[in-house]
Amino acid sequence: MSEQEQIDSDELVSIVCSKSIDIQDLIENNDPNALQEFQTFYDQAIQALDLQIEKVSALDMESSNYFDIFNDATKELKTLRDKVFALTKDKKQQNETLDILQKENDVLEKEYLELLNKNDSTDYKSMIEEVQKQIDELQNKEQDVDKQLAENSGKTTDMENEIPSLKKQIDDTEDGLAVKIKKNQRRAKEIEARLKKLETQPITASNPKEKVFDEEEDTAGPSTIIHRTTGTVQDQIRELKTDLEEALKLNGSLKTNMKGLSQDLDAMREENFQLKELLRSIQKDKKK
Repeated sequence: MSEQEQIDSDELVSIVCSKSIDIQDLIENNDPNALQEFQTFYDQAIQALDLQIEKVSALDMESSNYFDIFNDATKELKTLRDKVFALTKDKKQQNETLDILQKENDVLEKEYLELLNKNDSTDYKSMIEEVQKQIDELQNKEQDVDKQLAENSGKTTDMENEIPSLKKQIDDTEDGLAVKIKKNQRRAKEIEARLKKLETQPITASNPKEKVFDEEEDTAGPSTIIHRTTGTVQDQIRELKTDLEEALKLNGSLKTNMKGLSQDLDAMREENFQLKELLRSIQKDKKK
């Protein structure tokens, strides 16, 4: 791998910025190395753009993975919430039924005692035992409901413990993105300022419309001078500027998506907290 390929993309952007003014001076002075220096400048700029695109692709893939994790967590929370709501409704109905049966039992006991005093032959005791049996069955069912609530509470706690870790990973990634994007934006502004300066300074040459070729200098070897036209250089510089701006816009879009995902996770964590409080409330009412 050459020394140029080993340079980081951010360093390449800095090199491109620093070389742009030097190349302008070389062209204005008809320096024989102007063409070679411009080709090096152009190749390095294209390489920097390619590396920026690779970084954006990697960040986009990482964002997609976090989005999948978020969707899975959301689905699991929704399922758990539905179960808790169903169990809460069932428990409420059971409590109402127990209250009714208890009142009926009290009435039957009272009537039973009154009938015993009258030597009534009706088997009220068996009736009361049957009612008590129904009450016992409902109490057993209530215990099953409590067990399910406890299991769901454990799952909710586990989910709550996982969400902060996931949110921290996303926050760390977002912080890293913010630093990189800030550097890219700063360097893009530097490039734009220098490119504007290049565009406002006309490039002078012995003949701006043609290529000048000296046959005698050609026979001498590397001393040949090739003059580039003003339009060709400025067009290539504008294309480079446009590509850099598009890469930075893509970075900004990715940052926006990551912020939206982080906000959704915060909302999901709040909903999970409320769900846990609901479970605690149910358990508290049960103890009463």
